[in-house]
Amino acid sequence: MARVIAQNVRLLREERGMSAADLVAGLQRVGVRWDRSVVARLETGRRGSVSATELFALALTLEVPPAVLVIDLTQPQWSVTEEKSVSTWSAMLWLLGLRTEPAGPRRGPVGPAAWVQAVRELDDLISFAQGAGEQRQRFERAWPQREGDAGVVGQKNLDEQRRHLEQVEQNLLDEVLEDLAALISVGVPLDSRDVITPALAARMAYYAGEDHDPHQRVEQLVEDLRRGE
Repeated sequence: MARVIAQNVRLLREERGMSAADLVAGLQRVGVRWDRSVVARLETGRRGSVSATELFALALTLEVPPAVLVIDLTQPQWSVTEEKSVSTWSAMLWLLGLRTEPAGPRRGPVGPAAWVQAVRELDDLISFAQGAGEQRQRFERAWPQREGDAGVVGQKNLDEQRRHLEQVEQNLLDEVLEDLAALISVGVPLDSRDVITPALAARMAYYAGEDHDPHQRVEQLVEDLRRGE
């Protein structure tokens, strides 16, 4: 887990334009007495553990939930234990307390209450996906300026940040597609206002307006979902 935390700390720090010194200053403000050498050891894999207190302090300083630091969001699967793996974003919703267990609605909701819960979970996923898309777009708008200011090492870091953002968004879209397909397969009653909320409809419309293929697949699934097919 320390390897994943280290990767996420470095990527989040760089995406925010924070130096190692900035991170250290933030950690010290919340009572964790790190210096830049500790950050360097963590980010280069030479520090093999992170305490719970350090994890929470890193999350506070980077302004993310602790769960974001412990999961590699660029991977499609996350190992809950040595013998159980689930989709990464199902795990994220579970760690954030938005699911009672790390499994998504594709297990097959069987009644109205389960349908409502499954759609709420899908709503959360689409909200995260919309945020990931907006973050990627902000990065791309800033890319020319940042690219012009970067040296060779900086260019490599920018490329890695862009790949990271793109992969996180793609994993989210894949999860949205799977959950939408699952809801369609179990016949969610879309004429119920308790199931498809205006907020969820608006988020679906966000993706329906995009051009590239994954989003177009979402658009088609949304149409099927609304027709109850």
